[in-house]
Amino acid sequence: MSPKKVAKTASAPRASAPASPRTGVVLSVDDEHLENIAAIEKKVVAAGLVDVHTSPLLGTITGAIPREQVRRLRAIGGVSSVELDRTVRAL
Repeated sequence: MSPKKVAKTASAPRASAPASPRTGVVLSVDDEHLENIAAIEKKVVAAGLVDVHTSPLLGTITGAIPREQVRRLRAIGGVSSVELDRTVRAL
């Protein structure tokens, strides 16, 4: 008896884990690094920040990033603080 050939079937692609929801952040750039805010912007984008808006006059960079990646932003030189976006309701 000859062995039967078994057709290989492709398994369904695995569903990847859903992307973590992004949270809005406001980064303050240290006064000593304001002249390099464009370079800092490039670094925060490389760290995963999207929907980026930079205000050189205010020394801030805003955008969105998955919450678990916020620590990456805090580690970038020239970033003095990172605040999570929040909703404030007036009475």
